[in-house]
Amino acid sequence: MAKVYFHIAAFEINAAVSLRPETVDLGRWSLLRTPAFDELWRTVARYAFAQWRYEHDLPHYTGPAFAGRPGGGSLGPVTTGGRACEVLLFCGGGKDSLATLKLLERSGVAHDTFVYSHSVYGTEGPQHTLADRLIDHGAPERRHRAWIQADFLDSPVARLHPELGVNALAAAETPASVFAAVPLLLAYGYRYLVVGHERGASPNAV
Repeated sequence: MAKVYFHIAAFEINAAVSLRPETVDLGRWSLLRTPAFDELWRTVARYAFAQWRYEHDLPHYTGPAFAGRPGGGSLGPVTTGGRACEVLLFCGGGKDSLATLKLLERSGVAHDTFVYSHSVYGTEGPQHTLADRLIDHGAPERRHRAWIQADFLDSPVARLHPELGVNALAAAETPASVFAAVPLLLAYGYRYLVVGHERGASPNAV
């Protein structure tokens, strides 16, 4: 589970990319880094902050480098108990979630739903209510939910350190929420995690 917690924390600190750091030092947790992890983390950093880079006129900033070398360990496959429902569907309450919900339903694919609220989107109660109204039009077997509070975006660091040249902070809340769902995958034996997203959010469209 240490590897799971490491990945959850590592993708939460993606938000620090909006401070334009040159390096990130994970300290003793670097032992859990792998070349594949480094590539994925930097890919998320580049594409999730495309809008932020545009706003700050930093087209060539690809995010910080990691200090030191990765530990080199590998992650093997995990076997979970078999369940009739193997699909966990992310549901944010929007059109992409509705389209994906209906695609699974019409294909006869059993699925549960995972709703996460994030403080970056405002008050959390209405977020869950919106998602519940949408899910009511589907037929999930089980509904999971999470509440995420991110006080980093309220930090006055940009104002207190103008030398950083940062006008606004940003969060990569969607990738972070994917890793936050991993304990659910393990606990309930899901094999597939489904996230519906518009074509404009695809890395190929950036």
